[in-house]
Amino acid sequence: MKKISVKVLALASLMLSLQFCNTSSNESKKDKQTDEKSVNLDSKKGFGNLEIKPDVYSFEAEKGKVIETETGTKITFSADNFVDADGKIVKGKVDISFREFHTIADIMASGITMAYDSAGQTYNFESAGMFEMSGKQNGKEIFIAKEKDVKVDLASYKDGAFNQYELNKKNNLQTYFQGKKSLDYGSFIIPQLNAQTKPEDPSIKKTNGKWFITKTSQLPSINVEKLKKMAELKSEAPTKPIMPEPFNDKEPIMDFDINTKQFPELETFKNIIWQYAGNNQGDSPSKNQWIFETKWSNIKLESANLENIIRYKLILSNNAKTFVTYIKPCLRGQQLESAKTIFAQKNMEYEKEMKNDRRSNIDKEMKKIKIKGDFIRAFAIQNFGTYNCDIISSMRNPMRVVANFGDLTLSSLCLISGDRSFREYRNQKDVILFDQGAVNQIVANIIDSNGKAKTYHFSKDEFAQLDFKKIKETGKIDINLREVNMDNLLDFRKMIN
Repeated sequence: MKKISVKVLALASLMLSLQFCNTSSNESKKDKQTDEKSVNLDSKKGFGNLEIKPDVYSFEAEKGKVIETETGTKITFSADNFVDADGKIVKGKVDISFREFHTIADIMASGITMAYDSAGQTYNFESAGMFEMSGKQNGKEIFIAKEKDVKVDLASYKDGAFNQYELNKKNNLQTYFQGKKSLDYGSFIIPQLNAQTKPEDPSIKKTNGKWFITKTSQLPSINVEKLKKMAELKSEAPTKPIMPEPFNDKEPIMDFDINTKQFPELETFKNIIWQYAGNNQGDSPSKNQWIFETKWSNIKLESANLENIIRYKLILSNNAKTFVTYIKPCLRGQQLESAKTIFAQKNMEYEKEMKNDRRSNIDKEMKKIKIKGDFIRAFAIQNFGTYNCDIISSMRNPMRVVANFGDLTLSSLCLISGDRSFREYRNQKDVILFDQGAVNQIVANIIDSNGKAKTYHFSKDEFAQLDFKKIKETGKIDINLREVNMDNLLDFRKMIN
């Protein structure tokens, strides 16, 4: 029986590490019909005609406003922060539309491209958070006044250094965003660091007529407010006991130590054996033997409990790759029997305590706090538009193949790799690139003459069962897509997660 041996250090908090990436959208016609500074948030639809409608916040422009969203994102507007099309200061009620995207499903549904152009090559992004914002007064577009930057503290669920980008409306490709002023060089927006900055400046490199900044990496700050609030609520709330589960000798063991102060529900468990607890074979350690031979430099453990069933999200990573799976603590022999007895007693005490109204309110408050981002990424924007925290997505074991989809004529095709990236193909005859070492799946749609979308899916389990040796030899892959019912964004999230 194989083991993964890693150490989990004492964590200050449970780290939610959502990783996702890229899409592209068919908005070139809209871009030609609108000014590049104009952002219309009301008509964008993404994969399968899904859409994420913006939240609209109204306030008096001369008073300013601090807005906080459910994710913990904060947007700070100062007094007299806006001007109209003639450059005059706007007074009175304004309407600010705001959308933010933190999951792979949301980005695909956003209708916003995640393609990135550099030196004639198009790449795909992995995002740590994206937002889009516009403003109007009485239906007319307003703008951010000069020297009146809007501060956006964007919630993020991913740690690490990411570049900041602004969407260039001219060609619908992502461009660098680093400073208050910028020079537009086609596909890129190059920050104007000072009045003397010139293209010959050594801090700016030139490659085939394209421009980029050498220093772009930015680390997030920890969401201290979330940690403080969670600590306050935990000190008041009873610890929910968990049902012990028996050891399965057919599953691999993942051997590591934890600090039970960070996971008090496990304090009564002795000699824990960690085993796979997912619901598909794509992320099962037994189907990914390479993880047992890999040296992991970092591990994150996040509680993912449902009712009395204990589950944890395990994220293994190093500088080159990441593996995500779900695990559970298992027991055997006398430890299992003792844990069952303790659970029965503690569960009765817990149920009694939870009948208290205050305890019920604590649980509701905790759920609201948990969905907030673990990190904050700071932006100071001078124009309404779309902004993103990104790095270029990389593949550990890439494979290029020609895919056969039978008699289907697809309108759009997306290949999703794990929970961190995806690539969209507009022509189903294109050569498809996927990461053989990742958990892959395919979603596609057909848009009929009435604009109605039919959605098709090739699941993680189906992908894992492919004969990759044969595929590598022939360079071809047969994909039997199944039509699925997908009426809304919630259905889409459930399908691909």
